[in-house]
Parts: sequence; structure tokens; C-alpha cells
Amino acid sequence: MLNGPDGPDFSGNFRLVTGATQCVGVATALMLAEAGPTQIAFCGRQEEAGAALEARLASQGLEAPVVAADLAEFDAAFAEVDATIERFSGVDMLENVAGATDRGTLETTSPETWGGLSAVNARALFFLAQRAVPSMTARGGGSTVNVISIAAHGGAPSSRPMSRRNQQWSN
Repeated sequence: MLNGPDGPDFSGNFRLVTGATQCVGVATALMLAEAGPTQIAFCGRQEEAGAALEARLASQGLEAPVVAADLAEFDAAFAEVDATIERFSGVDMLENVAGATDRGTLETTSPETWGGLSAVNARALFFLAQRAVPSMTARGGGSTVNVISIAAHGGAPSSRPMSRRNQQWSN
């Protein structure tokens, strides 16, 4: 991405944004749509919210497919990267905005909760990038952006498991 006189130039970039069906992911999608001409694919777990986002972006003249995908599942995560590469002949930018926020304390967090947090907040980031990098390399380079929660720096006792998972990516 090059900076022009009016800010970043996203022309010709092919992007994949995860977590685009709620909160920061929706805000990211809308910001990117306003930033300029680019090709964007979004994914998120909430199918209805994804359809609403896709319709909103279409009303602004942007064709941006939103696919329901649970990044805790390898097949779903890989399918989203593969579909983006196939649709746009590559991917230049991977923006990992998805994040699980399951709650629990040191005493109450189950192995299933910990596993779910790890799958979305750590494992998916790594393997999505691994899947996207060959396309980025073939296109002459690319970028991966991993968005994490401020909870990585602390948080309430009930968010300790999420905080610990995010700390691994904040350094």
C-alpha cells in the first residue's frame, strides 16, 4: 500500500477480512469500503449479520462477498482464503479481526473454552497467514494485520483466558 497525497492508496489490492460480522470487524469493513477502490472479501460467524453487511456495502457500490465461516474450524478457515484467492486471482492483505471472547476464570475455564479461544485467537491467525503468504509472495508481497483486544494487557477476572491468549500476539 502506497500513501498518496490524499492518504493510503488501496487501488488494486485484494483483501480478506475475518470477523466482519460484528463490532470491530464491521467497523473495519465500512472503513475499507470508504477508503477507496479495492476488492474485499469478508468472513464471520453470523450469517444474517454478514448478509446485512453485504447489502450495506452493495448499496455503496461495492461488491464484497461476506461468507459465514467459523475460524475455529480449519476447513472453513482455509476455504475462505482459497475462495478469496480464486475470486480475485490472489490476496494482498489478510486482516485478522476475528476473535473469540469466551469468559471464565482460572478456576472455571474448561479445556473446551480454552481450546476454542486458542483456535480462533491464535491458531487461525497463524494458519490463515500460512495459507495466504504464497499468494502474497507470488504477487510481489503483501501484508497481514492481526487485531487483538486491549484485554491482552489485563482485563476483568472473567476475561483472563482471553487476555492470556491475546498476550501471545501483542509482543
